[in-house]
Amino acid sequence: MKKTILFISILFFLKIATAQNPQIQQMVNQVNSDSMWSYITTLSSYQRYSYEKNDTVCRYWLYSFFKRLGFDTVYYQTSAITRMPNVIAELRGDSIPDSICVLGAHYDVYANHAPGADDNASGTAGVLEIARSIASHHFRKTIRFICFSAEEIDGGGSHYYVQHSVKLGEKNFAMVNLDMISHSATGSEPPVFYVAYNTLSQTLFERMKQVMENYVAGASWIDGSSFQYASASDHASFWEAGIPAIFLNDCLDNNSPNFNHFFHTASDVMGTSVNNKPLAEAILRTAAALIAELAVVAPYPAFTSENEMTFSVYPNPVRDCLILSFRPGLSDIRILDLFGRTLLQIDPQNSSNITISAKHLRPGMYFLHALADGRTLKRVIVKQ
Repeated sequence: MKKTILFISILFFLKIATAQNPQIQQMVNQVNSDSMWSYITTLSSYQRYSYEKNDTVCRYWLYSFFKRLGFDTVYYQTSAITRMPNVIAELRGDSIPDSICVLGAHYDVYANHAPGADDNASGTAGVLEIARSIASHHFRKTIRFICFSAEEIDGGGSHYYVQHSVKLGEKNFAMVNLDMISHSATGSEPPVFYVAYNTLSQTLFERMKQVMENYVAGASWIDGSSFQYASASDHASFWEAGIPAIFLNDCLDNNSPNFNHFFHTASDVMGTSVNNKPLAEAILRTAAALIAELAVVAPYPAFTSENEMTFSVYPNPVRDCLILSFRPGLSDIRILDLFGRTLLQIDPQNSSNITISAKHLRPGMYFLHALADGRTLKRVIVKQ
């Protein structure tokens, strides 16, 4: 009888452990490859060579992106390895903040003025898009979003981060690495991506398969752990330190027609090298669901009459028209771009609903700011 009860209890636990969480599904559904494409375009235009001093615009753009999402902790981490810093944003856990899950991608390129669209503006854009999708949620554990420097110099940025973190006694319990996530042979192939892991990361890999089954329809994976490039990215720095990590990539098999032979060339550009949105979206949705489960998403906060429906925007993502709905007393309503420049200032005119044409906005991400009772309210808008 005791064995039967134990067996039933285990089955019940497994059912709970693998059940869908509507909050995670909401985050996954918010991942938008159109936004990611706009980030890749911007990053490809910036200087991102680790030995070059003129990377200020790119690092500031990354820093500002995280700050405008509302992250309180955003900073540069510098080392003697490279002139470029790691750019780190932290979403601190509510109840177990000392446990840290890392989502990372390198933003540097292999040579001076290289475009590096797939390698690795795509992975960096993926980190930004996942950060955007989950920034408004609460987690029990801490999530660190890291844009690494010097991956093209023997993983210098990630190696420094890991060694410094270990020295501080921090607990990095898992890492997900995005490096080259948006290419296939013609751009129209089904969303099948490669994943690499080591023995230490087997449980993390199994967790990834489970979240795909629960949250990411129509995508599949190939085990790329035995291929030549399986350890050729920032996750290897975590493996060396005994930290579980997995690597998500568009194709690790250099004999496959889907392998990106444009990387480390001047042809690593939008359209030629970055060409498969469904593939990129599948990778990002898998990573977003995995990070949310690893960090343990906290329940929805209780709403009160004081904060409920203070300020809402819909539809979001938006194509043609955006509707603002708000309570009286809102002022200084503005739409800002990623650099904080005001694109549109809106007069509430004692109304509680305003319709705004979004046709003049280019595809990408914007911020809606307003003042209410001396507080600044923020909303993220995605233009498709």
